[in-house]
Amino acid sequence: LLFVMAIAIHNLPEGIAAGVGFGTGNTGEALTIAAGIAEAFANPEVLVGKKVAVLANLPPRKIRGIVSCGMILAAGDPKDGLSLLEVGEAIAPGTRIG
Repeated sequence: LLFVMAIAIHNLPEGIAAGVGFGTGNTGEALTIAAGIAEAFANPEVLVGKKVAVLANLPPRKIRGIVSCGMILAAGDPKDGLSLLEVGEAIAPGTRIG
């Protein structure tokens, strides 16, 4: 598991593809992650810049037409309220969980 910072969000018909970067700011290795959380966020742009926990050692898998290389960790139900697992400002992007 890694802490990451979301650097780009793209709407998909039934979800969100989030480009996330490891490292500081827009540097480091980037991953594309498809997450079916669009219905929980009226404006997905509010996710840009948030530091979230991601499972990044999953094999690439095609989801909703894009290749996803990880999973954004969240709790709840998108229809009733979803909370992303975020970290505080003092935690640097790329920090391992565990």
